[in-house]
Amino acid sequence: MALASISTVSASIGDAILARHPRARIADVDRAVEVIASAHLLGLHAFGIDMLLRDIDGLGGTGAMERGTSGIPEKTDAETEDPTIIEAAGTIGFLAGAMAIRHAEHNAQASGIGMIGIRNVGALGVLGSYVRQLAQDGYLGIMIANSPAIVAPYNGLRAAIGTNPVAYAAPREDGRPLVVDFATSAISMNELREHQRSQTALPPDSAIDRDGHPTRLADDAAALRAKDMTALLIGLQVEIFSSALLGWRHGDSGRSASLLAIDPRRYGSKTEELSESIEDICASWTKAGGHVPSRYDALSSTDPTSVIDIPDASLAALERLRIERKRDE
Repeated sequence: MALASISTVSASIGDAILARHPRARIADVDRAVEVIASAHLLGLHAFGIDMLLRDIDGLGGTGAMERGTSGIPEKTDAETEDPTIIEAAGTIGFLAGAMAIRHAEHNAQASGIGMIGIRNVGALGVLGSYVRQLAQDGYLGIMIANSPAIVAPYNGLRAAIGTNPVAYAAPREDGRPLVVDFATSAISMNELREHQRSQTALPPDSAIDRDGHPTRLADDAAALRAKDMTALLIGLQVEIFSSALLGWRHGDSGRSASLLAIDPRRYGSKTEELSESIEDICASWTKAGGHVPSRYDALSSTDPTSVIDIPDASLAALERLRIERKRDE
């Protein structure tokens, strides 16, 4: 492991993205970089740089990547034509998610609600970081994502839906958005892979084997279980709104997602009034004995000069991509 400042790591991540998508908008790259860096600041390292590098490795040749920068995911300028679907084949998933933020905000300004579907997308990382950016810009944000089937129905024998995470965010008075981000499955795929790698036991009642029996052996897990019945039904809803709605039903390896931005000003509420109302809701929640999610609050006070631990191999891979970009300029 090596210590590196957030600003240095962010610059390297940006270079890595631009090495694959040299014509990408810098504003989109910056948003993607924020999502990736935030994963490390939140302690969710598996959803950061290494996920980006795996996504880049899986994109194949430069032809597909180049096509992703100029054609398939974004055929026209958002100011002249407002897409509702981003075809993300050949595009870094984090960048496709960042593009979706831009288009969703633009469409929300025009009609009050901007919903963008992302089809055939790779790694998106932490969904909460996307909706947090929407909330920072004064919008209500919702994001859901579908993936190939790995979660079984209640008392089911085999997988039927993906892990299907959900995130939503709203602006607050103090500038720290309320962000809620959760998986509908008992554990994530990254957690399953980590248990397989370390050969440690899975949490109780989190997976079933190929015969439909509960198992704690990671290598025997044929399907995951949902956290509970409520989470399972939410996962089913995600399957409908981020898969069936977009005409994307369990591709070979890709996934799909839906991002929704709501402009409160189009519904009679100024951003300041909405923030005040959200603050009141949080205060009532706390007064009643509830816990207001605050994991993302730390991002609001992050010092760019602070350092984070990054695996040496990851830094080396980023450096190779940076050199590649400089060579091609």
